[in-house]
Amino acid sequence: MAVAAVSSVSAVAAIIGENEMHITKIANLADQSNDSAFEIFEVRKLGRGTCLLRIEREKSRTPDSLHRELVKSNVAMPTDRRTALEALVSIIEQEPLEQWIYAETVGWREDERAFLLGDRLIGDIAGIRVFPPGGPTPQTRIGFHHRGNLATWRYKVAAASLTFPPWVAALSAAFAAPLLAPCRWPSFRLHLFGGTDLRRMAAVAVAGSAVGFGRRHITQLSQVAVQQVPTIAKLLTDLVVPVAETNADLAGPARGRSMNIADRLLAGATVGDVGLFIPEAFSWRGTLVSAAAEAVHSNGLTEALFITGSEPFTLDLPVSLAVWGQQQVTSASGSTGGKLLRTCDEHSGLAYRRYIKFLIAKYADLPKMAKAFAAEFRAAVTEADRDLLSSPVMVGFERLYAGGAMAIAARVVPWKQGELSTTLIACLRASHAHANRHTTTLTTLRKQLKDHLRHIDLVGKHDRNEFGPEQGVGLCRWERGERVFTIHGKSFRDWFANRAQRVAVIRWLHEAGHLRMGERKYRPSPTSTEWAERSVRWPDGRAHRSYVFRDPFCFHRSTAAAVSRRAG
Repeated sequence: MAVAAVSSVSAVAAIIGENEMHITKIANLADQSNDSAFEIFEVRKLGRGTCLLRIEREKSRTPDSLHRELVKSNVAMPTDRRTALEALVSIIEQEPLEQWIYAETVGWREDERAFLLGDRLIGDIAGIRVFPPGGPTPQTRIGFHHRGNLATWRYKVAAASLTFPPWVAALSAAFAAPLLAPCRWPSFRLHLFGGTDLRRMAAVAVAGSAVGFGRRHITQLSQVAVQQVPTIAKLLTDLVVPVAETNADLAGPARGRSMNIADRLLAGATVGDVGLFIPEAFSWRGTLVSAAAEAVHSNGLTEALFITGSEPFTLDLPVSLAVWGQQQVTSASGSTGGKLLRTCDEHSGLAYRRYIKFLIAKYADLPKMAKAFAAEFRAAVTEADRDLLSSPVMVGFERLYAGGAMAIAARVVPWKQGELSTTLIACLRASHAHANRHTTTLTTLRKQLKDHLRHIDLVGKHDRNEFGPEQGVGLCRWERGERVFTIHGKSFRDWFANRAQRVAVIRWLHEAGHLRMGERKYRPSPTSTEWAERSVRWPDGRAHRSYVFRDPFCFHRSTAAAVSRRAG
């Protein structure tokens, strides 16, 4: 397969034919996305200049198979087959000058000595050239900005962010992303809501500028089709991903779609997700900074209740000036936000390069440093805010503080740690207040489920009348002294106000050992309930998507054993 033309590499070349056409072995290539191997040759084609040709390694090991591949690609060859084969023998025996790798994902390399940022490798892997997924000319590619200078970015972006706390939180989320792998933290999302489009977009742009994402990138990421998410995820590993629902400065609104992209990325975070809309499992690790008019969970249960520090989570943070008080009106006015947007585009992609170099040098110590930063943040909480220490969103803001404090240690941002802690505690207070206002406890949801199961008409399995979901919401049967429910998927979902509540109930049924999944393989998702649905045959003879679970409100002797096995 021909790829981009390149300058000739100094190597032993085989001069073939009277027209002095040549073939040079450039590199061995390992494609980590599918564990395949190739040889890279520089060749001269008939009527064309030189270009690179990628040939499967097994087809480049013998003169006959290599000759066939070269002929297929219209490489200039002697007309006499024997002459060509003799020349190819010496080419095959030559050792390549380089070793190439097409990485499976960007981000941290396995040996922890290097980090692949787009098409740029930071760090050192002796004797190996590493390319992003798909190689130097993939069909899907993200070209990061590398503009301006770091000193100006520090002053006009990082320092200016201190004037409005949500901007500091967004930038801290960007610096937290590369810490997830060494600290073994889950992916998470910081979601900015409320306020004006311009102010929210400024927060997203500030986070993106650290990596090299400009407004054009944010527009494209916000409008990615759901089917492309598994491919895009490989290009965004260990990075912050900025997406915005809508903005007057963007090239067209992306309302709704961008939030779906964010949900899908978070669903693939560390555990993978196989849903109805994505035909393949995928995994992703990183942080998300998203912005929209509404909170992720404006009503009902928030994921913040379940922030344990060991699985993906979402932090809702209001951007409205009504939350931040009159003091912020001048400093966070629209004119400042507009200036910040322009500066983010003019000085972009510089901070991460210095930051990643610092992380590589300190890699072995990063977990210890992050733990110390978390303790430092908790210690900064004053007596008046002691209730925040037990807040379900506390662990999320510890991670944000670790990202910002690590950037201070790397001398990437001009903040002081006291400024950072004061600012993020203000954000923690706002996020905590929002979660308290919009959280329905799991106890309430269990009561709702119990009431529905008690009052609905369930048909016993012994009833042979033909019926489907149109006639009844579900079935119940007795198995070895246990009552088992089969509830139609849509009917079950309609019992609860929103997706977050449904996710919480299904998760509780699963963790308590009540959910029946049969022999089907599954991966629990933190953002959907599709994984828990089964195709069950009903009395009408048809298979319907349903949830199957034991009665969770009666004691089962096997429940304790199931929970014990899961804990173990």
